[in-house]
Amino acid sequence: MDCPYRLDCKPGGSPDDPDRQEKSDGIPPTYTSIRTPEGTYVEYATGEREYYDNRTDPHQLNNTYAQLPADRRDQLHQTLKKLTERRGSAECTAAATVP
Repeated sequence: MDCPYRLDCKPGGSPDDPDRQEKSDGIPPTYTSIRTPEGTYVEYATGEREYYDNRTDPHQLNNTYAQLPADRRDQLHQTLKKLTERRGSAECTAAATVP
């Protein structure tokens, strides 16, 4: 089973990533994110958070993170945290469960 989430980490990321930036200059800021058919959730190293509803806002113009219920924000954060700690298909699939 493929991982249902796409995990992005820029800059930083995997040491094997040919686009890895050794020094974060803040452009773009360091972030991690997950993308699902429903939405894109982003956490920046600065502490900022973003959420875009991919069904109604496919161009990601309206950050609706503040409108998400607190339990949904926590679920997304915990899922992203688990995914960034895991490596490999089996671990990814186990971690990629948003209640």
